[in-house]
Amino acid sequence: MSKLIVGVDVGGHNIRTVISDLEGTILIRRSAKIDRNANDSATNVRLLAEEILASLEGYGATEKDLAGIGVGVPSPVDPEEGKLLICPNIPYWTGLKLGKSLETYFSVPVEIENDVNIATLGEYWKGSAQGCRNFFFIGLGTGIGGGAFINGQLHSGTNFCAAEIGYLVLAPNQGGRRVGDLGWFESVASGLALDQEARRAAFMNSTGNLASIAGEPAEASTLTVFEAASMGDSDATAILEQAFEYYALAVVNITALLDPDAVIFGGGIATQGEALLEPVRGKAATYGLPVPDLRCAQLGEEAQIYGALYLIASKYA
Repeated sequence: MSKLIVGVDVGGHNIRTVISDLEGTILIRRSAKIDRNANDSATNVRLLAEEILASLEGYGATEKDLAGIGVGVPSPVDPEEGKLLICPNIPYWTGLKLGKSLETYFSVPVEIENDVNIATLGEYWKGSAQGCRNFFFIGLGTGIGGGAFINGQLHSGTNFCAAEIGYLVLAPNQGGRRVGDLGWFESVASGLALDQEARRAAFMNSTGNLASIAGEPAEASTLTVFEAASMGDSDATAILEQAFEYYALAVVNITALLDPDAVIFGGGIATQGEALLEPVRGKAATYGLPVPDLRCAQLGEEAQIYGALYLIASKYA
């Protein structure tokens, strides 16, 4: 049997585990729930190890068949130590040296990286950034994250917090901010922020298209906003115009700093395709700098899986 790779995407609620060959062909998948009531860090480390072992057994392989294990986690990571720096979504994992912990179960190489960084790698290896030596990935989900791929390599930074674009200050004069919020990109243009704006607008205009499509004002969401805007709803259009301006500002700032070949939009909002990219291109062009190629990610949630596999494939294949 040729060498295999284990790729793991650890989220706040689930662990997704796959086995692939060295080319990234996925051979088997598993999923398990994180124990969010764990009383120590070891509980979910053990669960992760058990999922890897069960995946190997399910495919009829053993550890001897592995080139290595790649793991993506919802935390900034010191990759050399495999240490999770800030991981509030998994009990007791902040400060955990996950790489060392897994090496008590396995003798093969273990690589640990931040989840948005591995999504960046996944899009580079198998997605819309193939062939790009310089690009920036923006993950538009509940929050906003980023990944910088410079001169053919992931750029992590001195403190492993490079590309944390959600903390760009784009709205310093915004009123009504929560404590500690300096006007961050994430607080004004993430999926959560757009959901909140959608609900606010639906409550204010309960007879409009936005509220009608949602059914109940409390059910209005980012997807509802896009649908209502396509029907000419003025409230939805206003919400998106503001969001597109923030996305364009982010593109301009990225261009000024890095001048990449492309900016890749990922996450749930990126499923809107040209309905997202076209207005952002237009707004970004008004600022005078060249606008990089704007693309939507191709892999969706699979980007994290392929990125975790690439952590090993790029070094050991």
